[in-house]
Amino acid sequence: MPELLLCNHQESFAVSQLMRLFYGDSIRVEEQKLSVGSDDLKGFSLVEDLPDSARSGRQVIVKTRLGSFYLQRVVAAELKKREIGRQLYAAFVYETGISYPWGALTGIRPTVIASEYLNQGMPLHEVAEILTDEWYVSDRKATLCAETAQTEQRILKTIPDDSFLMYVGIPFCPGRCSYCSFITRDAPARADLLDAYVDAIIRETELFAGKNHLPVSSLYIGGGTPTSLSAEQLDRLLEGLFKHIRFLPAAEKTIEAGRPDTINRDKLKLLKKAGLTRICINPQTFHDKSLIRIGRHHTVEDVFTAYQSAREIGFQHINMDLIAGLPGETVQDVRASVEQALKLEPESLTVHTLTLKRSAGLFDAERPDESGLPLRPDVGQMLDETHVQLTRSGYKPYYLYRQKRSAGGFENVGYARPGYESIYNVGMMSDRRSVIGIGSGSASKNACNRAVDRLTNPREIKTYLERYEELAIRKRQLFQLTEA
Repeated sequence: MPELLLCNHQESFAVSQLMRLFYGDSIRVEEQKLSVGSDDLKGFSLVEDLPDSARSGRQVIVKTRLGSFYLQRVVAAELKKREIGRQLYAAFVYETGISYPWGALTGIRPTVIASEYLNQGMPLHEVAEILTDEWYVSDRKATLCAETAQTEQRILKTIPDDSFLMYVGIPFCPGRCSYCSFITRDAPARADLLDAYVDAIIRETELFAGKNHLPVSSLYIGGGTPTSLSAEQLDRLLEGLFKHIRFLPAAEKTIEAGRPDTINRDKLKLLKKAGLTRICINPQTFHDKSLIRIGRHHTVEDVFTAYQSAREIGFQHINMDLIAGLPGETVQDVRASVEQALKLEPESLTVHTLTLKRSAGLFDAERPDESGLPLRPDVGQMLDETHVQLTRSGYKPYYLYRQKRSAGGFENVGYARPGYESIYNVGMMSDRRSVIGIGSGSASKNACNRAVDRLTNPREIKTYLERYEELAIRKRQLFQLTEA
C-alpha cells in the first residue's frame, strides 16, 4: 500500500479520489501526504517550473515516482492537474495490476479531451489512438469517445451561443427506487409540499427572468418524476413557466415522465397542449421481476400502455432509459430489454450503467468492492452488446458521461436517430452553454466566460422554499442581468 508525497502542488483531493479507485476508501490525507494501509510503498507526485519557459508560454515538468515506476513530462502549466492524474493512474495500474476501461479519463466528461484533439484538426482514428496510447483507454471506449465527441461538436454548433438552456427540477416521485441516491420526496406522502413547491418554481422563474426575455433554446423539466404532480399542478406549473420564458423558434421542450405509473391520457394531453416536444418514458428494464426488485411500482405492460398513449396523443419524440447492471439481470436479460425497446421505435434511448451511491438502498446488497464499484464483470459485455444492437438499428451515440461508483467504472450513453439528439443533454454536458437552474438542487452555470461560474440551489426542499427569492436575485447576479 502506498505513501504518496505531493510536492509543489495542491491536488490532494483529486489524487485521493484517484487512489480510492485502486486502494478503497481508507485513504489518509495529512497535508501534502496521502497514505493507505502499511505505507510500505513510497512515492511522490512533483511539479516543477521549467526554466526560462516564460519566453514560450509557461510550462511545467510533472514527475511521478511510485516504487520502481517513474514517469515525467513537460506540459503547459494549465494542464498540470490533468497530467498529474494521467501519470498517477499509470503508476497505480503498474503497482496493482488493476485497470479500468476509461483509463486515466476518470472525470465526468471524457469527451472533453477527445474534442480538444478534434479541434486541432486530428482525424477520428488518430484521436482514438491517442486516447488508447496516452490515456490508457480501452480500444472500444476510445472509439466510442471519439465518435461521440464528433457528434457533440456538430450538435453544439446548432445551439446559439447567446441562448440559454433551462432546467426545472421537480424532486418528487411516487416512491423511491432502490438504486436512487437523489434527495427526492415521496409525492403521495408529501402532498402538503407540492402546491407550495409549484408556486415557488413559478415565482423563482418570474423573479429571475423578469423583463429580460432571455432567449431559451431548450427547456428540461426533470426530477424526480415531474408527472408525480397532479394534472392541475402540472397545468399551473407549465402555464406559469411559459409565461416568463421566451423560447426561440423550434426550441426543444422536454419533460421526464419516467415512471409510467404517473402517466395517464389526461396528463399526456395536457403536456402536448402546453407545447412539450420531447417526453421521456423510462422502463429501465423490460422484466417485471427486476422492476419489483428495484422498487418500481409499474409493470412492463404499463410501459407499453403509456408509450402507446403518448404516440396516439401526438408525441413525435419519445426517449426511453435502460439500466445495465441491475441486480439479478444477465447479459441476456439486457439484450432482451433492448430488443423490446427497439420494437417500440423510440426516437432516442439512453443506456445507463447502474451507479450505487452510499445513500442508495442497493449499496449494501450489491456488496461493492473496496473501490466502491459494484462487482459486475458482465456489465462491459452488456454495454458492448447494447451498442451493437442500437447502432445496427440506426441509432448513434450523441452524448456521454460518467458517474462515480458506476458498475465497473463504465459510462452512460445517449443514442438517437439522426435529427433527434437532445440539444439540452449536449449543451449542458459541454460546459459551453449557459444553464439556468430552477428549483431545489438545480445548478446554474454561466458559460460566457472562459471560467464557468456556477450557483446551485439548496437540495433540501424546505430550505429552498424559504430562500427561493434570495436565490433568484443571486442568479441574476451570476448572469449579470439588469434589474427587472
